[in-house]
Amino acid sequence: MKRLLTRLTFTVLFLAAAFARASDVAPPEIVVAKKSKQSKTSYAYQTLQLSSLKDFKPCAVPLDRYGGRTDVQGKATGFFHTQKIADRWFLVDPEGGLFISVGINAIGLEPPENPGAFQQKFGDKRKWAGETKPALEALGVNTLGCWSDPQAFQEAGFRLPYTPRWNLMSKYAFSRKAAHTEHGRTGFLNECVPVFDPEFEAFCEKETAALAATKDDPWLLGHFSDNELPFKKTNILKRHLELPERDAGHQAARKYLAEQSKSPAQITPEDDNAFCQKMIARYYQVVSAAIRRHDPNHLYLGSRFHGWVLLQDETFKACGPYVDVVSVNYYGRWTPDQQELNRWAALGGKPLLITEWYAKGNDARLDDTEGAGFSVATQADRGLFYENFTLGLLRNKNCVGWHWFRWVDDVGKHAANKGVYSSSYEAYPPLVKSMTAINRLLYPLSDYLATGRSPNFLDRPEAVGKPATRR
Repeated sequence: MKRLLTRLTFTVLFLAAAFARASDVAPPEIVVAKKSKQSKTSYAYQTLQLSSLKDFKPCAVPLDRYGGRTDVQGKATGFFHTQKIADRWFLVDPEGGLFISVGINAIGLEPPENPGAFQQKFGDKRKWAGETKPALEALGVNTLGCWSDPQAFQEAGFRLPYTPRWNLMSKYAFSRKAAHTEHGRTGFLNECVPVFDPEFEAFCEKETAALAATKDDPWLLGHFSDNELPFKKTNILKRHLELPERDAGHQAARKYLAEQSKSPAQITPEDDNAFCQKMIARYYQVVSAAIRRHDPNHLYLGSRFHGWVLLQDETFKACGPYVDVVSVNYYGRWTPDQQELNRWAALGGKPLLITEWYAKGNDARLDDTEGAGFSVATQADRGLFYENFTLGLLRNKNCVGWHWFRWVDDVGKHAANKGVYSSSYEAYPPLVKSMTAINRLLYPLSDYLATGRSPNFLDRPEAVGKPATRR
């Protein structure tokens, strides 16, 4: 009864404050390059800082061992799940605590990003995990994002919720020589994902058998099935028809046209829309069924949408019936677009997890031409971007968390300042300062921003950045 009253009180307060006034905030303008050093023009964007929220009063929120809040409870099931309370989506941890996932990707790659520096600084993975543990705790990180190593921390006596990725379609496509590596992602023949292959279902069944080993682990938040699959609808029927005639994708396109009593010359954009949705739904139907057969306890987090597929409604309509959370690698927005996020969640009927985003600082003196993130002048600007972006995400009732990309900078020919740490495993203090400030006030900020007292520019579609200086 006490827990029910707590939830009802939270709901009443949440709704009662929904029309509270917006704060008067004059955010600074940060000069950024829209993508990389190759940009010839820089742009200025309004950038909200935590310190700008003059009427925000921090308060202590008690947390359980998983990082969920204990002052407001959802249903305790023994595993992470999703729940909607007062028209707002939440993750709920195994003990029933409301949980917002704050993660970082690629914590503990194997082999390390810079093996020489890693060996000199840590010697082995166990010592690395022991030294990284307090850094993560101080930073307020509560989730190991994609490509991370939970086993190393577990062996060091430290647990965080984790999110494995299984590469089901990527592995299958490589096995049948229908894919290649492209800019760190999987490229497919004609950009056609071979979901119609009859062998794909059996492949997924075999691959997901490994999930049974962790199906009872309460620290497992959920599974990613792949990363950034090219589900783009443009000319999708034509691209499938250009595959070899014996290819299952070619045959599926032929079958679709026959059902519509159409020839290839009669294909319309509406046909591409319908076939694209059919293709995406086929992928998620097969993959989710295989995952749930071997692990019925944990969340299915989708395949980390990116790029063009985010612009098409079919993406979200098709995946919605099969996923628990829609995962989005969210680039090209300095401030999250509230209308865009809400539209995606409405189309899919599921909450959103932002699974990649970052900005690079020119003062790291790296190449920085690689990657989709913004480029800014300094590490302090990277920190302000973190504050601005996360405050926008906390404002959104459909977003259940975010995972920054990544823990350590990219290395090699096109080294890029994406990390919280450099490739020599030294932290970037200004970025860490901003991350810590937001992450350690995660739940009070969530309550504050949910009341409507946030700066009103957070609720408007982002204006085009004003041209600033020539680079």
